[in-house]
Amino acid sequence: MFEKIQAEIPYCGEAPENCRKLIIKGFPYFCLVRGRAGKLGLGIEARDAAIKIGGLGATCLVVGAERLHFPREQDPINGEIRESFGALVPLRVGDVIVIGAGEDETTARLAAMNAALSLTDLQPAGGF
Repeated sequence: MFEKIQAEIPYCGEAPENCRKLIIKGFPYFCLVRGRAGKLGLGIEARDAAIKIGGLGATCLVVGAERLHFPREQDPINGEIRESFGALVPLRVGDVIVIGAGEDETTARLAAMNAALSLTDLQPAGGF
């Protein structure tokens, strides 16, 4: 199971500092989910998964050919933010960046991971 999760969510880590403006409040932590843009919808389910685990919410970004954008929107996010994520992990078109927010790093990490898992078929019943 761990290898399956790692294949679909190859990177989790503290979000770059310039991403703080994408969350309402709290500590940002992110997970990269490979090739799940088609499953994302509006990102509400991912946000709800983050909240269920005690987080403050989650923001999802879709990786496009040359830019990041919010689900179902085509307006690009600041190019510096894409560069910041790209410096940490290789980005592919169709990937989803999930930024979980929490009052502390541990809660933010759990929020990001549960939100990321909600985009896969790997989530255990009831979440983490």
